[in-house]
Amino acid sequence: MSTCDIAELTGKRHDHVVRDFRDVCEAVEITAPSFGVGCLDANGQERIQYSLPKDLTTTLVSGYSIPMRHKIVMQ
Repeated sequence: MSTCDIAELTGKRHDHVVRDFRDVCEAVEITAPSFGVGCLDANGQERIQYSLPKDLTTTLVSGYSIPMRHKIVMQ
């Protein structure tokens, strides 16, 4: 799932999702990808987005809210 998709799903700003993704990478001691592709933010400006594997997507998104965490667990 991309960081843009996660921002849209959670209602968070994309730059905050990217920041949180980098924090997750640091916490689990992996190197954040140094590459990305462009996406448009809510203001129509192009931003870098990352494509996350399922484990990092789940780790990131589940930290945002208990209802979201529950939805992930129930899948």
